[in-house]
Amino acid sequence: ASPTIVATLTQARVVSISCSDTHAAANDTSGNLYTWGSGAHGKLGYKVYSPQNRPCLVDSAARFRARKVRCGPNFTAFLSAGGYAFILGALGLEYVPHDECFSEPIKTLKD
Repeated sequence: ASPTIVATLTQARVVSISCSDTHAAANDTSGNLYTWGSGAHGKLGYKVYSPQNRPCLVDSAARFRARKVRCGPNFTAFLSAGGYAFILGALGLEYVPHDECFSEPIKTLKD
């Protein structure tokens, strides 16, 4: 397989990208978070859990300005500009409902 340009992200200046076996996520210099792939467990950060074939902006994450992003089997995690870590989806056996994803930071991180 050859590398393919992700057309949806050609206007964004992507600074971080991560992939799992079933989904991917990226963030840009403005702190926007984009996710695509399998929506199982709410790991894409949308109220709809159906698969997304192209990167879509995660509106609920915009106010946190994502700096770094990582994908796990059933979750997407991102570090905010304020130094907080947020989880979308399920971490281990714990499921994080969509409406509670951004209620409060999980842990303060420092670079």
